Amino acid sequence: MKEFKKGLIIFLLQIITCITIAQSISFTTSNQSFNHASLARHYADDVLLVKKVSSDENGRNYFYFDSLNSGIYYILLPDSSSFEFLYDNTFNGKIEITHHAPGTFQLLSAPQPTRDYYTYNQLIRQITTERDSLNFTLRQHDTNEKAKKKLLKQRQYLDEKEDSLLRAMVLNFENTFLGNYLKPFEKIQVPDFKHQENNRDISDSLIWAWRLNYYKKHFMDNLELADPYLINTPVYTNMVNRYLDKITLQQPEDLKQSISLLVKRASVNRITHEFLTNYLLKKYALLKANPLYEAVYLDIIKLYYLEAEAPWADNNLINVLSREYNQLAPLMLGMKAPQISIEDMNYNIIALDSINSRFIVLYFHNYDCHYCEKVGPEIKKLSLKYDKNNLRVFAICLGEDDDDCRDYVLENGYTSFYNGINREKIASIATSYNIRYTPTIFLLNNQKKIIAKNLNVNQLKELLRDSLK
Repeated sequence: MKEFKKGLIIFLLQIITCITIAQSISFTTSNQSFNHASLARHYADDVLLVKKVSSDENGRNYFYFDSLNSGIYYILLPDSSSFEFLYDNTFNGKIEITHHAPGTFQLLSAPQPTRDYYTYNQLIRQITTERDSLNFTLRQHDTNEKAKKKLLKQRQYLDEKEDSLLRAMVLNFENTFLGNYLKPFEKIQVPDFKHQENNRDISDSLIWAWRLNYYKKHFMDNLELADPYLINTPVYTNMVNRYLDKITLQQPEDLKQSISLLVKRASVNRITHEFLTNYLLKKYALLKANPLYEAVYLDIIKLYYLEAEAPWADNNLINVLSREYNQLAPLMLGMKAPQISIEDMNYNIIALDSINSRFIVLYFHNYDCHYCEKVGPEIKKLSLKYDKNNLRVFAICLGEDDDDCRDYVLENGYTSFYNGINREKIASIATSYNIRYTPTIFLLNNQKKIIAKNLNVNQLKELLRDSLK
């Protein structure tokens, strides 16, 4: 029984030792002026600090962790130099890195995936350096045709060598973290266009459109959106952004369709589902000032937070998003503008619905607004340029003093406008139109539907010029 207990203790100690070794990263520098090093990891679009440790008397730093997710990591030094390496938590073994001269790092020992990624990166850097040198030479004006042909052939060889290295790595590490990370870098092979024998007269534009559609359809094939570890690498959000910003047509319905596809694939895993949905929400929240992306932003709120379960979102976030949706949705392009009923210069009630014209400029301004001093006269010129059946201006003064508003209108000669003045109503009107600043300009059609908003005066001029030729 004693021998059994002794053996069990030794076995458990061995397991603890293995775990400690597997989760340790050591870094050594010969530069005695560096008294610390930091470990950082890639996450989404950012590099986040994981831990900062001080060096011992031998210039060695140890990073110990109970758990460390697979991902791309960096050793950061005080001189802003860094060393990139891959960590895969499914493999045992410590990682040892050393630093000799400025910008010179070396991987001494590591698990196989980390070593292979290190070697692969060195080879790719060599190829990139050679290719950059060739490209520089090709840009020289005095390169003759024979020499240029030779250089192009050398560049093609380097491209093929790079592709070959990548394919070999992906194949060797298939269905592993490293394989999943590198696979999206593979180029999409677009097949030759095939057509029926009785339809040989195919235009080049049709072939181009077919190839473009194929490229878009298969662009995300190599990215495993449900792999939570890829979030800790540059490839995940880089591919998502390229797909949405470059590959997808920048129209609301096309973007909504692409987003739906991405979220569906990521939703297989709870972590990636939460990450991608939140990432897309933040991405388009930053772009919502543009009506095109505002429609996409509101669609994300509606489909993935208000109508569907979002277990990661607390009640506070849901309430905030619900209020924003209710605020912005009525102001989307194509929606009928909220009703306005307000006193005019003569204290008579004027309503938006009572104004009849092909186009209506809804102009929110204020008498103490510096920018309004420049925009107002331009709006006045437009109101006089076009026939009243084609264009009318409904100007809402957001000033707190009605008399000052009236004086401001008279002083600037804005009497050709419909002028709305009533400090008791401006708060509710500004809220219904989500006015954050002045001047703010909306353009409505004869049905009072919003056809453009948040315009500057030049954009307004161009729209009217194109519409009222």
